[in-house]
Amino acid sequence: MKIERDGHTLAISETPGWLWIFGCFFIAIGAAFVYGASGGYSNYDEATRFEIAAHFIGGLTAVAVGFCVIWYAPLTRLTVDRNTETVTLKRGGISGRTNRVFRFEEVKHFFILEDVDSDGDPVWSLGMELADSEIIEISVFKTPDDKFKRDIAFQANELMYKQLPSYRDTFVPEDESSTLML
Repeated sequence: MKIERDGHTLAISETPGWLWIFGCFFIAIGAAFVYGASGGYSNYDEATRFEIAAHFIGGLTAVAVGFCVIWYAPLTRLTVDRNTETVTLKRGGISGRTNRVFRFEEVKHFFILEDVDSDGDPVWSLGMELADSEIIEISVFKTPDDKFKRDIAFQANELMYKQLPSYRDTFVPEDESSTLML
């Protein structure tokens, strides 16, 4: 995440360049397997049907995984502007572009969202709760460093004249699959 702050504006940018490269790698390797299994191998006639089917299915799976990695990792830019009293959330990727603008009174506060990784360790991401209780996850990347995300939430809330986040307050969502730390 990249943070830019001047007197009355806070801009938070998240660029998933490495994930896009990783996804393109999967797509390229998977496409090579699909091409080979479709007759592109020089020894295609010597391969068994099982080998050809395994290469084709494996290649399609790799292509699908590559697209999923790229699809779920959009560019994100959040701008909190005290001059216009708006919060702008822009996202863009291969899934399209979205641009949402919220007035300060529509945003309840920024917070950090706690989740667990595959090892069961806590990871954190930046979130925003609207006045109508809708929760928007701002950050696609979860990190084990909660202080960094907490500082971002603190700065955004401070700029919007909202109640500053407290370390002890905990909000448990209805599904209880994750915990929100304020």
